[in-house]
Amino acid sequence: MTDKKRSYIRTFVKGVMWELLGLVLIYILTYSVQTSLTYISIRIVLYFIYHRIWKMIKWGAKNGNAALVEQANTPASQAGD
Repeated sequence: MTDKKRSYIRTFVKGVMWELLGLVLIYILTYSVQTSLTYISIRIVLYFIYHRIWKMIKWGAKNGNAALVEQANTPASQAGD
């Protein structure tokens, strides 16, 4: 499997996982939190933690960093080679 294909699969899996996590978060917070400011704050913190965890996952990313894979696949970065 090519690095580019692994990168697309990684992005898809990452997006699906984020949506599932969001559904669980909405379900839990609907019954426990009454203010939208608290919900937004919790979601921002969760988003940060979620991306830090994915940065540690090496599957589908060159050198364990998805940004490098995505950047390497852009035409602008290939034009300089």
